[in-house]
This record gives sequence, structure tokens and C-alpha cells, in this order.
Amino acid sequence: LSSNAFAADAYKFGVFPYLPPTKLNSLFSPITKDLSEALGKDIHLSSKPSYAEFSEQLSLEVFDIAFVQPFDYVAAHDKYNYLPLARRSEDLKAIIVVNKDSPLQALQDLRGKIIANPPVSAAVTHLTSMALMGVGIDPEKDVTRDYGKSHFSCMQRVLIGSADACGTAGQALFHFEKKDMKGRFRVLHETQAIPHSLFVVH
Repeated sequence: LSSNAFAADAYKFGVFPYLPPTKLNSLFSPITKDLSEALGKDIHLSSKPSYAEFSEQLSLEVFDIAFVQPFDYVAAHDKYNYLPLARRSEDLKAIIVVNKDSPLQALQDLRGKIIANPPVSAAVTHLTSMALMGVGIDPEKDVTRDYGKSHFSCMQRVLIGSADACGTAGQALFHFEKKDMKGRFRVLHETQAIPHSLFVVH
């Protein structure tokens, strides 16, 4: 994924950094190619190292096309002149996962524990907080929050034992487990669902 200057006549396609750059590239390069052929115009795929930097690029209206998380869409539409194009048909849930051998059995068991998440602005982070509040756990006082760069870094913290649980998304867990990690996690809880991430156009 390039962050270099783009050709002036090419469309800029930005993807929020919910996965590592190599995984984003493998997932979105075919989409970029299909869009380019359909539109008869060069399209350059890019992302940013952090959610905050990506959101800033949205606010500057840098991207012609973007794949954004649900909570970024509100500002993108209301303030930055982006229109919805398409979204995934299923809804988005956060799943809270633990190590397969963890003694934790229920959401209430997370009180006093370390919970990893992607960045604080991520949709699954908000859903994790809402789920904790739903069982009477203050997400900022009754647990220790550990915010990483992506969904993968969240799950890695559980694997190495620096976090007791990770709030992530089902798709992210699927891609992580393809890296010879299948069976290393157990789903402790599924949150309520919200509309999924979507494609927008400027």
C-alpha cells in the first residue's frame, strides 16, 4: 500500500487500517483492479499507519473512494462530502476472544482484567465498551484497556499473554487464524450488531 504522491488524473482509493498493510493489499488489490477496469481510469490503493491518520485524510477529502468503518462514515458523509456506495450485507459484531485455555468463561469475568482492542476509535472498540457496560463493568475504570494498531496486534497480545482478552471482528479473526493460528482462541462473547463497514465515494 503506497502513501506516495499520486498521479493527478488517477483516483485515490483509501482503506482504513484495520489489518496489517500486506493483508489489506491482498484483499483490496483485486477490488482496485476491477474498479479501474470498470471505470476506465487508474486507481491507486493506499492506507495509513493509524486510524487517526486515516480519519484525518478523510477530513481533508483526499480520497476519491474509501472503505471506512461505520463510525467514520457519519463525519465523512455529514462534513466531508462522501456518499455511500455499498456495504457488506451482514452486520458487524465485535467478538471478545480469549486464549483457548483461559479460565475466563463469561463477560463478567473480565472485571479487573486487561482487554486489548484495535485503536480507541475502532468500531469494535466501541462495541466492546458497550458490552462491558451492559454487564455493569465500567470500561475505563473496572478493566485495563490496551489499544493497539490493528485487529492483528490485539489478538497477538492475547497469544503472548500481555492481555486477557481481545475485542475484535469475526473477519479479522478468520484472517488471523489462516496464519497457522487456528484453534488458538475461544470466543467469550459476541456483542450486539451494527451496520457494517462500507465503501464511500467523494
